[in-house]
Amino acid sequence: METVGGHQDRITKAIESFQAQTYKDAILLVVNTHQERLVINNKPDNILIHNVEDVFTRPVYQHIYCMKLVVTDCWTILDDDDWITPNHLEQLVAMWNAQEERTESPLQVCIPHINAEYEDVVKTLDVKGWMCSLFERLSSQEIDYVFKLFPKERICGSDTWIASNSYFDKRYSKGERTYNWDRTGSSHISQHEKWNEGKGDDHRFALAKSYWENKIKAHGASLREITLTNHRHPQGRPNK
Repeated sequence: METVGGHQDRITKAIESFQAQTYKDAILLVVNTHQERLVINNKPDNILIHNVEDVFTRPVYQHIYCMKLVVTDCWTILDDDDWITPNHLEQLVAMWNAQEERTESPLQVCIPHINAEYEDVVKTLDVKGWMCSLFERLSSQEIDYVFKLFPKERICGSDTWIASNSYFDKRYSKGERTYNWDRTGSSHISQHEKWNEGKGDDHRFALAKSYWENKIKAHGASLREITLTNHRHPQGRPNK
């Protein structure tokens, strides 16, 4: 989980949805780029905090830094304003363990179905993103190679360069929609509803502008402490 403090009203819900996971062998690494240190009260041992100076000029550089911190066999992402249902990790791990006839390439399993939560409706989306994928951990050298392997003109969104990278042995399967993508409010770097995703310099400029606007706004506010109290999964809005 990456956070700059821009979703202080939602990050507790995100972390508590991790706590509610039925799969118990996971670690949540929270990478905080706010200038103030992140404090999580009642933090269990499987939630780690990594405070780092915000020197990142592009979202992709921040993601690369975080990927190099991974020490587990595989990893996925949870944004600080989203939440996952209790069986999210268990479903991905079960799919991972069921794979046969592995290749020499690192594995990526994906259940390409998520919920997108808006103010008045929950939409069901089919996306092959990193939020609904489980990736085999790469070495630092591999991560640098994977970044260079992807066409630079297509590195627009947060996850396209990694989730769609040809370096991985990709396996897809149907499953439950367990990732809940919060699209309420305005503090989102990638505003897919307004932009023609991945189409030209206009989109790249809009993404960079949004990234810096959100970063500056977050750094301008004090970082509040987080207190974990709810170990049950949050109640999302029903599908309509």
